[in-house]
Amino acid sequence: MLSGNGHDITVIDSDPKLLADVASLADVLTVEGDSTTFAVLRKASVRKCDLFIAVNHVENDNVVAAVLAKQLGAKKSIARIDNNEYLEPNNKEIFINMGIDYLFYPEKVAAQEVINLLGHTSTTEYVDFSSGRLSLVVFRLDPTSSLIGRELSGFKDDAAQLSYRTVAIARGGQTIIARQDEIFMEGDMVYVIARQDAVKEVMEFSGHSNVEINNMMILGGSRIGIRIATELQDEVNIKL
Repeated sequence: MLSGNGHDITVIDSDPKLLADVASLADVLTVEGDSTTFAVLRKASVRKCDLFIAVNHVENDNVVAAVLAKQLGAKKSIARIDNNEYLEPNNKEIFINMGIDYLFYPEKVAAQEVINLLGHTSTTEYVDFSSGRLSLVVFRLDPTSSLIGRELSGFKDDAAQLSYRTVAIARGGQTIIARQDEIFMEGDMVYVIARQDAVKEVMEFSGHSNVEINNMMILGGSRIGIRIATELQDEVNIKL
């Protein structure tokens, strides 16, 4: 994704076959070796990079590599972790002092995405950003939708301070940047940016409504499944 946007990417790994596979799929430079060593990081010219991302499968290697990269001159460093304890405020501060700018825990991110969708079952996709002040709401236009055949200008907030706006439509494998004279069609995937207090209004306007979930079954006792169950155990009946 990043290489396709014109960024200069260097991938470090000790597996030459993996590096060859990556190089065949994307326009990247590759450096073979151990990312926790000064020699390899210097060979990769880490001192010149704007962002260093450590996403090995081994948590300790990620932490060490991210710290070394920052000390060698990387402007920002990010490390993937597998321990939720590291994200507690007091503990997180220690990593920041070591030079790691951001820690991310994939299982926590995945679980939170599932939980967000459960609260917005009428959407195809729902993402919070800007510290939760704004949301991206995505929904598909069903054959019965009242929006079909109408101009996009009919689906907007006319209030002085706009609370939601259609930003794009996905149709037939193409993404259309929303214009006021665009006509909604059956099967369109509509992308709307909305303030938190306007999400319900957007879904009502689109003809979609949330399904209340009281009973849930989670297939698989993975860390993601267990985290979802732990977060929702007081709100719904869960079978794991």
